[in-house]
Amino acid sequence: MSASREKKIRQDLAAQGVTDPKKIREAEEKAERLIADANTKSQQQLQQAQDKANALQADAERKHTEIMATVKSQQAALENRIEELRTFEREYRTRLKTLLESQLEELNSRGSSAPRNPQGTK
Repeated sequence: MSASREKKIRQDLAAQGVTDPKKIREAEEKAERLIADANTKSQQQLQQAQDKANALQADAERKHTEIMATVKSQQAALENRIEELRTFEREYRTRLKTLLESQLEELNSRGSSAPRNPQGTK
């Protein structure tokens, strides 16, 4: 026990009218035990808090890893779907262009079958 703490205990006991050296020594020993118990309990609580913090950290990291794996999987699936849609779009545009060109050629080859009105009236 530090000298200042011992002095404080002696002063507190003297203020209470306790002057018996045996009682003073018992009070000092009790104070030392209480302080030691408090320090032990404090260390235990600190260790428990640290253990809990470590467990929470590990759990958060595990969840993050799981979520990121899910996100990566979804991203890959979406990228594949986008590529499929791009391929479909290219093929669709090619087919549509071919169809429109063939209809235009057919229309040009038939010519206009509608009678012409030289005066521009119907």
